[in-house]
Amino acid sequence: MKKFKNLNLILLSFLLAFSMSACSSDDDAGGDGWSSGSSYYMKAKIDGTDWVASEESVDYDDVYAVLEGEYLLIAGETEDKSITIAIGNYSGPGTYYVGQNEDDFGAMAYYEINTDHFWSNNFSTQELGDLERGKLVVTSDNGDVIQGSFNFNAYNPNGSPSVINITNGEFRSFFVSNWGE
Repeated sequence: MKKFKNLNLILLSFLLAFSMSACSSDDDAGGDGWSSGSSYYMKAKIDGTDWVASEESVDYDDVYAVLEGEYLLIAGETEDKSITIAIGNYSGPGTYYVGQNEDDFGAMAYYEINTDHFWSNNFSTQELGDLERGKLVVTSDNGDVIQGSFNFNAYNPNGSPSVINITNGEFRSFFVSNWGE
């Protein structure tokens, strides 16, 4: 049970550590997926409003995926918002859930960078917010690129509003091969 209560902290730590180390001034030059004009994106409706993080749109935007063993992290970031999906039992294309029982090992989160507000959906927030399970569907994964869809309701008991609805989520991302180096 303790691993679920710490999942928000783990998710936030991964997100912050990776976002601070993933980009550098030479990221736009290589053939590693960071080039401008690529077709990597994450998009969703956040409480009914369209949101897109795309390598084609703004230099700041980032879309990336990390796979360490069975732990999958997919993230999309813009200048002021981010969506992060973390699955602890990833085994390839298929449907994954987070939220209502101990088998749903993972978390989905929405973060507003400018306001420092954080909403999430995981096992421990279910006890507080009575939310539906988050759903990630991985439709393809060739080892270089991962693609799929997602939706979740994220909860923050101190947030305003306390629940954020993330719907119609889609992503196409490359895997970062040198994460942590």
